[in-house]
Amino acid sequence: MNNFDRKFNLGVAFWFSVSLTTPVIHSMGFAWPGLFARSLLTAVSLAAFTLFIAYPVLIWALPLSVLVLSALAWLTFPVLLAKIALAVYQAVTTSYMFYPVVIITSFSLVVLLIVTRIKKTLPILLASGTAVFVPLWYLYVDSAYPAAISYALCWLILLSYKKGQALWVAAGSGEKELRNSWLTYTASVLLTSLFMAVILPKGFGPLPLDFLHSWADARFPFLDGLRGWEARNVRGSGEEFSLYDSGLRETSRLGGPLREDSTVMLEVRGNGAGLYLRGTVKYIYTGYSWLKSGQPEIWEPPPIGEELGGFMEPVQVWIKHRRLHTTTVFTLLHTLEMTGFSRPLLKGPGDDANLPGAVPRNREYRVKGLKLAYRDSFSPGKEPDTGLEPFLELPPHLPARVKELALEIAGGKDAYTGIKALESYLRNNYPYNKNTAVLPENREFVDFFLFEQKDGYCTYFATALAVMARAVGIPTRYVEGFMVPGSPHSNHHVYRVAGTNAHAWVEAYIPGTGWLTFEATPGFPTSDSLPLRREQQAEAPAITPQNGAGPAGDATRSLIPDEGEGFSSNPEKTAALSLLNSLLAMLLAALPSAALILASLMLYRWLQVRKNMHRLNLLPPRLRALGYYTLTLSLLDRLGLGKYPGETPGEYSERIYRRVYSWNISFKELSAAISYSLYSGKEEAPPLLAEQMEAFYLNILDRYFATVGKVTAFIEIYLQRKLHQPWWAPGTPWSIRNSANNRSTIRP
Repeated sequence: MNNFDRKFNLGVAFWFSVSLTTPVIHSMGFAWPGLFARSLLTAVSLAAFTLFIAYPVLIWALPLSVLVLSALAWLTFPVLLAKIALAVYQAVTTSYMFYPVVIITSFSLVVLLIVTRIKKTLPILLASGTAVFVPLWYLYVDSAYPAAISYALCWLILLSYKKGQALWVAAGSGEKELRNSWLTYTASVLLTSLFMAVILPKGFGPLPLDFLHSWADARFPFLDGLRGWEARNVRGSGEEFSLYDSGLRETSRLGGPLREDSTVMLEVRGNGAGLYLRGTVKYIYTGYSWLKSGQPEIWEPPPIGEELGGFMEPVQVWIKHRRLHTTTVFTLLHTLEMTGFSRPLLKGPGDDANLPGAVPRNREYRVKGLKLAYRDSFSPGKEPDTGLEPFLELPPHLPARVKELALEIAGGKDAYTGIKALESYLRNNYPYNKNTAVLPENREFVDFFLFEQKDGYCTYFATALAVMARAVGIPTRYVEGFMVPGSPHSNHHVYRVAGTNAHAWVEAYIPGTGWLTFEATPGFPTSDSLPLRREQQAEAPAITPQNGAGPAGDATRSLIPDEGEGFSSNPEKTAALSLLNSLLAMLLAALPSAALILASLMLYRWLQVRKNMHRLNLLPPRLRALGYYTLTLSLLDRLGLGKYPGETPGEYSERIYRRVYSWNISFKELSAAISYSLYSGKEEAPPLLAEQMEAFYLNILDRYFATVGKVTAFIEIYLQRKLHQPWWAPGTPWSIRNSANNRSTIRP
C-alpha cells in the first residue's frame, strides 16, 4: 500500500465514522458532543489506532507505563493516587461524555478495520450503513437523514476510487497522473454539488407519501409504536410558543378538555430537574384568553431583587429544540446569560425572549441563571412600584364575586403573604381534572371555574391565581412554557421534555424582592417544599435591581462558584477540564480495543508467516533458493552484516564470509551459485542448491534469535513484519532479482 492509499483510507474511515456516530449518539439521547468535538475525537481515535497498528509495542508500553506510574504514586503519594482514581471512576460512571466517547472510538476502530483489512469493503460498508440508518430514520432521529446522505456520498467516492485504482495501477508510469486527475475531477464534482445545494431554494414541502405510511402501518403495526404518537408532525406554527401549539389545548381560548401529547419537543442537558422553562409571558387578560402586546426590544438580563441573594443557587442548562417550531427562546425567571445565537434576541414586556425567526431545530443554546433554593417570608420593600400598571389590569366585566372572594382570602395581607394565601386556597379547594367542559359563550373564565366548574388543570389554576392576585393589588403575569421532568432520560443529565410537560404558572411581583414564581396547580411543587436557609450560612451580598436603583450584574454573578455543579467563571479552565476528561475516557475505552487489535494482529501475522513459508517451499528449486537467500539477507542485515548498495553476491560474500560460517555449508559457494542463477538466464537450478540455502538460512536464523533475543525476534517477525515478506507470491523473477541486489529488504 503506497502513501497515498494510506492517507485516502484514513480520510474515508474518518468520513464514514463521523457519518455513523452522529445519528447513533443522538438516538441515545446525548446532546454532546457537537460536530467539531465528534470530528476531533474521531481523528484522535484513528490516529491512535493507526499508531498502535504500526507500532504494536505501544499496546504493551502504555498500560505498563500506567501501572508503573501508579505503583510509584502509591509508594510516594497514596492520597493523590486515590483522588486520581476517584476522579477517573466518577468520569467513567457519571460523566455524560463517557458513552459518546466509547461509541466514537468503537465505530472508528470497526470502520478502520473494514476499510484497511477486509477485501469486501464496499458490500460490508453498504450493509452496515443500511443496518444503521434505516432504523434510525424510522425512529425519527433527525440527524440520520443528512448523515445517511454523507455516508452514501463517501461510499460512492470509495467505489470510484476502487474502480479507478485498477486502471491507474495497470498504467504503470502514468499512475500518479491518472490518480491526480481522478482526485481533481471528484473534488470538482463535490464542490459543484455543494454549491448547488447551497444556492437552490429550500422552501419545498415534503413529498406526500401518506399512502406509503398508511400501507406500512397497516401491515406492520409495531412501526407506529416505534415512531411514537403523531411523531411525523412537528409542533408549533413558527410563531411565539403557546400551549395550544404543544397540543395541550385545541385553540387559544381557555377551557375545554386537556389533550396529552407525548411528542418530545425539547432536550435539556445539565442540572435542570424541575426547572420552569419560561416560554411566552402574557399579561392582558380578556376574560376568556391571555394576550400580549407591545414592541419588542433587544433582550437583556432581567433585574433581580435585592433580597434574593442569599436564597439563590446557580444553574446552567443547554436547551435543544427537537420537534418544536417556534421563535420562542426558553429562559429562566432569573436569567443571567444566554449564548448560542448569531443574532440578537428580542425581549417582550414580560422579559421573555424571542428570535426574529424560528429557532433552528436541533440548535442547542446555553442558559445561565439562578434558581430559588431556600424559602422565606419575603417582607415587602419600601421603594415605589413603577411601571407595573399593565400587570394589574382586569377586564371591566369581571364579576364582583371574584374580587370579593380574593379580598376575603388575601385582603389586608402584604403581597407575599397574600399571594401565598391565594395559592394555598386554590390548591386545597379545587381538584385537578383533565376532562373539563368547554367554556360557555359569554361567560367569564375565572368566575366559571371558581363558582361552577370547580376543577381544572394548569391553565385554570394559573389564570385564577393571576386574576385574584390582581384583584387585591398584586402585579402578576401569566407564563406558558415547560416544566423539566424530575429525572433525566439517561444517567447523563439529559432530560426529554415532551408535550405532556407543557405547563402554565404565575409570576408575581413582590416589592423589594422582585418577580417570583407561584404554583397554584395541585400536584406541582411550590416554594414551601424548599428548605429553610441555615442560620450559620453567611449572608450573601445585597443585590440591587438592574436598570434602576443600581447595577446588580456583578453582585449576582458573585454568587456563581468557580467550580462545582454550577458553571465556571473561567471558560478556558472548564474547556481544558472537559477535554482532559474526554481524552481520559477515550484512553480507557481504547484499551480493550487495543488488546483485541493486538491479539487479532498476532494471530493474523502468525498465519501469514506459515502460509508464506508453505508457498515458498512449493516454488521450483531456483526460485526457492533465491527466496531463502533473500530471507538470509534480511537476517544478516538485522545482525549488522547487510549488503552495500550495488554490491554483487560474489563481492558481498568475499567481504563477510569469514564472519558467517557453517560446519557443512560455505556462504561463498552459496553466493556464487546464487549469482550464477541470477545472471545466467537459466530457469533451472540443482535441487541441492535450494536445500543448502534453506539449511544455511536456518543456521543464520538461530544466530539471529541468540543475538536479539526471543522477545525482540517475536516483535520483529510477527508484529513489525521485518523478516518474512510475501514477495514470493506468483510473479516475475525480476522482483526477486531487485530485492537481492538491494541492501534493505522490502518493508510493509
